[in-house]
Formats: sequence, structure tokens, C-alpha cells
Amino acid sequence: MGVSVEGFDSLVMNIPAGRIFAQEGHVRIAVTPRHSIAEMDNFGELTPEFFRMWGDATNYIVVRISAANTVQMWFDDGGGAHNAAWAAAGALVAGTEYLFEVKWDAVHMELLVDGVQRINIVQPVAFVTVPTAWWAGTTQLGTQQVDAVFGSP
Repeated sequence: MGVSVEGFDSLVMNIPAGRIFAQEGHVRIAVTPRHSIAEMDNFGELTPEFFRMWGDATNYIVVRISAANTVQMWFDDGGGAHNAAWAAAGALVAGTEYLFEVKWDAVHMELLVDGVQRINIVQPVAFVTVPTAWWAGTTQLGTQQVDAVFGSP
């Protein structure tokens, strides 16, 4: 059971102080897409977002569909944007729950899906402004919605 973010809905959650840090963090969320990976952009959004963690315009983490069958993770810790992609054809099936995790430290940031590393960005991480807001299924502007259900892992 979780919160459905469908249509043009938006969901923002506050990240409590002391839960993630500039050089170390681990966040996770259960995601149940309502469409398979090849169809997630059919809703009309070109780059639908699974989630966005936001500190400010130069301190954020984004996990999104960047092209057909491709999941991309971006982050900017105040020192420039870094990104990498996962060729995920067939990997995300409609109606199936997946555990998405983002972990970072002073050496790298990684995306794990169901415990398997899918993206690894080897770049030191040191947020100038630690993210304090988490948008599930949308950007901080209420755009780029993904049709999914989000829940506690």
C-alpha cells in the first residue's frame, strides 16, 4: 500500500534534519509503476521523474526516464551536474513493486533497484546545501509526472 501519484498529481515530503548529510546519505522508496518502462513516457511527459530531492537549483538528486527504456540519475552538489544512465529495457514492469535506493558518500553516488546497483557515478559528493525536500513522481515545479504508486520500503 502506498500513495498514488497519477495524472498530474504532485507529492512532496520533507526530509527531517539529521537524516542525510553533505557527504553521506541513503534514501529509499518503494515504487510501483503503473506502466512498463517502454511506455512510461506515453503519458505525454518526455522525461518523467521517479523522484527529485531538492536543496536548491545547484544541490539536488534526480531519478527519471530520460529516453525510451532508459533510467537516468543526475546530481549536483554545488560543484556541477553529474549523471549516468541505466539501459532498463524490460526491467520495470507495470504493477510490480521495486525498491529504489540512492546511496552516496565522499567517493560516489549509486542507484540500486531491488538491491542491484544500476547506476554508479564515481564522483566525490559534498552537498553545499543538503536536500530537504523530496518530490515523488514529479519535479519541484509540479511537472514531468510519472504514473506510479510510492510507498515505504
